[in-house]
Amino acid sequence: MKKAVAVVALGVIFALGSATAQAAPIPLSFSPLLSGNVSGIELCPQFICGVAVFTMGYQGQIGPFRNAAGIITTALNHGPLPISESDDPATIVGGKWEFHSLFLNFKADVVTGQIDLIDGSNGKKFHITAELSVTPGGPATLHFDGTLDHTPAIPTIKGSIH
Repeated sequence: MKKAVAVVALGVIFALGSATAQAAPIPLSFSPLLSGNVSGIELCPQFICGVAVFTMGYQGQIGPFRNAAGIITTALNHGPLPISESDDPATIVGGKWEFHSLFLNFKADVVTGQIDLIDGSNGKKFHITAELSVTPGGPATLHFDGTLDHTPAIPTIKGSIH
């Protein structure tokens, strides 16, 4: 009986004495909020899903943390992609993006941007620039600059966010 009481008492001490580790949230106004590189894939093109869907790994600064990682998922709408280098760029007309990490999670808007053809020999590499809101309706913005490559069977995307 003494052993049972000792085991229960020890269990209660561990249960009450342990604390869950939790990172303090970073305010969305922290500057720089994000500054780093992304690399990922296009999960679904716009002509199939109605929006172009991307998922990317993020490596860089998140608030005060200089070497942090996260995941970015984006769904955006754009005009017809250019098929020759002389064509006008496709306009990004809006969308949504989400950022998830240990330190910070938020959802926001893809405000505007454009997609230019950069490799006329195969018509499958594009330069993308986009303006991303940090808080919907708020004044803070981030800028994406990257390359979308439709050459592989699963298109890849690489770039930077600042």
